[in-house]
Amino acid sequence: MRPIKLTVAAFGPYAKENTIEFDKFGKGGLYLITGDTGAGKTTLFDAISYALYGEPSGDNRTTAMLRSEYATPETPTKVELVFEYMGKRYTLKRNPEYQRPKSRGDGFTTEKAYAELSCPDGKVITRERDVTSKVVEILGIDKKQFSQIAMIAQGDFMKLLLSPTKERSEILRKLFKTEKYQDLQFRLQKETSDLANEVEQLRHDFDIFTSQIRCDENPFFYADLRKAVSNQLTSTETLVLVKNIIEEQQSKRKSVCEQLTALEKSLAQNSKQLDLINERKNKQADLDKKHEKLTIIEQSFDKIKKEFESLDSQKERVREFEAQKTRIETELKDYSELEKLRDQEKELVKRIDTENAKVKDLSSKNNKLMLDIKDSNEQSESLAEKKVDKTELEAKKDKLQDKQSSLEKLFCEVKGFESDTTNLQRLQDEYKNLASIYEQKMEYYRNLNSTFLNAQAGILAEGLIEGQPCPVCGSRTHPSPAQKAHDVPTQKEVEIAQKDAERAQNTASEASKNAAEKLAVVNTKREVILEKVNTLLNIDSLDNIIDKIEKETCDLSSDIKALDSQIDEERERAEQIKKLNGFINENRPKQEALAKEIENMNLSLATDRSQLQSLQSQIQSLSQKLIFSSKQLAMKKIRELGENIEQTEKYIKKVEQDYHEAKQTISELNGGVTEIEKQLFFIDQIDETAEERNKDELLNRKKLLEDDEKKYHTQLDANERALKEMETYASDVATKEKNLSWLENLSKTMNGKLSQKEKITIETYIHMHYFDRIINHANLKLMQMTSGQYELKRKGSSKQGQTGLDLDVIDHYNNTVRDVRTLSGGESFKAALCLALGLSEEIQRNAGGIQLDTMFIDEGFGSLDENSLEQAMDALVGLGNSNKLIGIISHVYLLKERIERQIVVTKDKLGGSHAVVNV
Repeated sequence: MRPIKLTVAAFGPYAKENTIEFDKFGKGGLYLITGDTGAGKTTLFDAISYALYGEPSGDNRTTAMLRSEYATPETPTKVELVFEYMGKRYTLKRNPEYQRPKSRGDGFTTEKAYAELSCPDGKVITRERDVTSKVVEILGIDKKQFSQIAMIAQGDFMKLLLSPTKERSEILRKLFKTEKYQDLQFRLQKETSDLANEVEQLRHDFDIFTSQIRCDENPFFYADLRKAVSNQLTSTETLVLVKNIIEEQQSKRKSVCEQLTALEKSLAQNSKQLDLINERKNKQADLDKKHEKLTIIEQSFDKIKKEFESLDSQKERVREFEAQKTRIETELKDYSELEKLRDQEKELVKRIDTENAKVKDLSSKNNKLMLDIKDSNEQSESLAEKKVDKTELEAKKDKLQDKQSSLEKLFCEVKGFESDTTNLQRLQDEYKNLASIYEQKMEYYRNLNSTFLNAQAGILAEGLIEGQPCPVCGSRTHPSPAQKAHDVPTQKEVEIAQKDAERAQNTASEASKNAAEKLAVVNTKREVILEKVNTLLNIDSLDNIIDKIEKETCDLSSDIKALDSQIDEERERAEQIKKLNGFINENRPKQEALAKEIENMNLSLATDRSQLQSLQSQIQSLSQKLIFSSKQLAMKKIRELGENIEQTEKYIKKVEQDYHEAKQTISELNGGVTEIEKQLFFIDQIDETAEERNKDELLNRKKLLEDDEKKYHTQLDANERALKEMETYASDVATKEKNLSWLENLSKTMNGKLSQKEKITIETYIHMHYFDRIINHANLKLMQMTSGQYELKRKGSSKQGQTGLDLDVIDHYNNTVRDVRTLSGGESFKAALCLALGLSEEIQRNAGGIQLDTMFIDEGFGSLDENSLEQAMDALVGLGNSNKLIGIISHVYLLKERIERQIVVTKDKLGGSHAVVNV
């Protein structure tokens, strides 16, 4: 990615639209971004980062802070970047969401965020998220990676150089995404711990099942089982013992089961004999019951027979009831007709009553509505006579409000002017104080420097040795050397005083500049305010101007309030007239409709009264022909007759059913008695007492055997289940102990915890690979910057603590190796710069072959002496000879002299900054 043109407006310190044409620098080489501190040098890279990814380069500012405080309300905040990638040109436009003053009136309005990407094929992409995703797709890196590769940020040089292994590992983890190796280490540790816990639990469970084994307290197995429970036997010995116990218990249970089988056969034979005894007893009891029941039925049969023979009179009665019921049912239709006529009579009477009430209500409403319409008409005519022109009143009010709004704005401007005047006085006093400090420090430096120069002869004489030439005259004899004065300052003290005086001068100059800028702002505002005061208040002075503005504003408010009252009265009068006329127009048709409806209702009433007289005549005629006065009484009689018929028929049916059932029961009982007497003849007589005694003896023997069988069954069931679990656990323990052995070794290897081995984790090992490549890239530049003196070297790993990523430096001048922290400030900067450049190259290689044709280096050169700065420049010039365009952000004077191609950022007097490209 190579920037072609960058345009910013109302962005950071750039209040107005400013365009930087990077293509003037060509496709490679160095250029300098220079200017005053705080002018906005780093903001240019912020703008490029924001255009690409919608975020500034650093973490200290959000998009909500990008709006320039110096911008005018009509200047929109925007960034436009034209860049080239892989030979294709793209155009990006973005603006953040921000608050700006309204163009008209007071208050603020929100400008919505917007993004647009124009591609070489003519396609245009909008929406912030879609544009950012497309940029990441084109460049192949996100904002964080772009900042790491393309920007060596201010203040970040020393992080990678001086960090210990642990912190450097965290840096490399984020850069090269090696979290998966760290996750592998943690997962192996956890799996090893989990498996160890599982093996311990398996051993514990095996012991639990051993304690569940049960056996009789015999001298063969019981003592050995106690040893197994107390862990005196191995798991294999315990398994053999349990199998022997189970084998003995199975043999004993088999013997008991055989005895139970023989006993069951004896019990079965005894049960058959007892069943025959019970069968004979049951049949004899059944025979006795049948004889008893037969006697009872034969006694009641005579009564049932007499009732059966008298049923003919009851049947004749049923026929009489049915004839009477049929007669009444034939007349039911006449009762229905009578009820229908009576219902019509009731409905018609009800309707006539309703119509009478409705006519009365409608007449009342009609009279009231006529009176309301008349009153409304009279009120409307009275209000119309008092009407006033409301438009003229509103025009007067608008003119007064405009003047009031202008006075309120003027009030705010005067307040701001007074604040600026106070700040001006403060800045002027601050300048006078700083100027006085500068004069004092300059005088101190001049005195110190004069004393130092006057004492140089004595300092030179102090180093003369008899027989060696004088560095000034060459003489080998020194008869009268100059004497060194007392309390002579050193050259370092003189240089410190000089720098202190220069800093005081710069501070005083900056204060003078600030005071001058503020004076220009105050004078400009005074002229603008005087012009507005003359226009609005017709006065030429700012004396007591706040009080005058407040008084005029108060008077205007009173006038506006009076006009509002008149306007409200006129508006209310118009609304009343409109409401009254609307009422009249709405209700006059209703009144006419009511009168028509009353007329129609009276006609309907006459018709209904005539129809009522006809219905009453028909009802009287029909009522005289019928027996019952209503259909309900006729239906009641029909139901009574039906119930009599039903009850009589039920009685006939029951008597017939009882007669036939009694005859059948007598026949069945006689047959049952004969059959049972035959069966009793063929059943033998058996001694019941002897059989019961035999049964008790057999059951007692069976219970003893069943108790033994149950005991052996319970022991076997528990022991066999325990043995099965023990065999499973024994197998699992062996398998998992084997797995634990190799997993534990693998975890220690990956986590650098092997005894007597180097403490290097797998992730650190990967980081060492990347770090060696970074160091190789860095050394190519460091050897050039230090004239071959210094070379970085990764320290060897240690068996104590986490190591592997610590740095040493090789000093080829004295052939020593020492810790990188022993380098001086300037040497550390050069090493850190080279390491950062090497890191940038390695990240770019690992980002999928991306092509970034630009780089920014932000500050850091101020810590170098002149010679080191020259060496650093030579190395950077070597970088600049490639096709990569490198921008150095700095205000160091030597860089300004060495780098001709520059972007100069300058603060404007009235606030804000602007940038100019010098080629």
